[in-house]
Amino acid sequence: MGNPSKSTVIFLQPSPTPLTSLTLRFCLFNAVLLLLTMGAAIAQSATQLSLKSGIDKERILPGGELIISIILTNSGRTAATNLVVQDSLSPALAFQSGSVTAPAGTTFSAPTLPKQTGSWTVDRLDAGQTKTLTFRAVVTDIGVVYHTARIQGITARTCATVPALVCSGDEYAFELTAPANEGNYGWERTIGGSTSRLPSQQDKTLTVNTPGAYRSVLVNGQPCTSGACCPFVIEPVADVPTYSLTGTPPACSGTVVSDNGNLRLLGPGSTIGLTYQLAAGGTDFGTARLLTLNPQAIPATGLLSIRLTAGTYRVRVFNAAGCFRDSVATVAPANCNCPPPRCVPFILQQTKKAPRVVVR
Repeated sequence: MGNPSKSTVIFLQPSPTPLTSLTLRFCLFNAVLLLLTMGAAIAQSATQLSLKSGIDKERILPGGELIISIILTNSGRTAATNLVVQDSLSPALAFQSGSVTAPAGTTFSAPTLPKQTGSWTVDRLDAGQTKTLTFRAVVTDIGVVYHTARIQGITARTCATVPALVCSGDEYAFELTAPANEGNYGWERTIGGSTSRLPSQQDKTLTVNTPGAYRSVLVNGQPCTSGACCPFVIEPVADVPTYSLTGTPPACSGTVVSDNGNLRLLGPGSTIGLTYQLAAGGTDFGTARLLTLNPQAIPATGLLSIRLTAGTYRVRVFNAAGCFRDSVATVAPANCNCPPPRCVPFILQQTKKAPRVVVR
């Protein structure tokens, strides 16, 4: 009885009455232990998480701001604790400090360069509960921007299109690369509401140089199910409207030339969305001397400057897409050498007297 190595045998063989209670207690202990183990497994499987990623705009221009959301839901029957959602942004998205709205009981570590990754920690998510975190990011480049969230093998991804705006006469080429996936790729182009498959383009990359919305698709026709299938868009924009320039010579102060020549822009039906830069001299705008370092709004009067000396001036007018049109004007020199005419009094005096002739 005192040898521990033999006590195990006692529970495996028929024993006298005094040992029966020990056997029952051992069996009961194991049964309880088994029930506790099963209960832990059931509780673990009763936690069912779902994850969503959201962006508030499908299309946005560079410099615009997006609101990004992460939505975590527990649709199981028990609470989930110590959850960590991994968060990542495309390189063309700049996280805005101070923009995070996080629910109570959660903390957010913002995405940082160079990997653009962060994390959202949720201390507790009760059964049937949903928690949502939001923050803002600014778009810094064209293309397609993505936000991705991951937790426990679940990945949620969403995107927005940042179109490439091209001006009339621009020459361009963009190389598109499809996201990593299995299977062969095809490409389709949508323009004017009509979509067509590009022939002989079954590759992961594609070079494009014409307007349209381009999207990669699997050759087997499998639809996009990731929620992140935004097209790359090349969009032509309207040209800068035609305009003309008129220059007025400087005025004179006596024989001294003032520096009050001016330049006026005429012609556009509306100057809304238009800006300009003014430069002096040069053989073209690139070699001229900038008088306005940054684009300025065009005044309603069209008067671009009132302190110009005589010379050649170049004006570049931009639209909102960055397209531009150049024009040249001359401010003629003032003529201050000839004094202005004056009214001078004169005296009439007879100097010779002729004889008077009388005709009869």
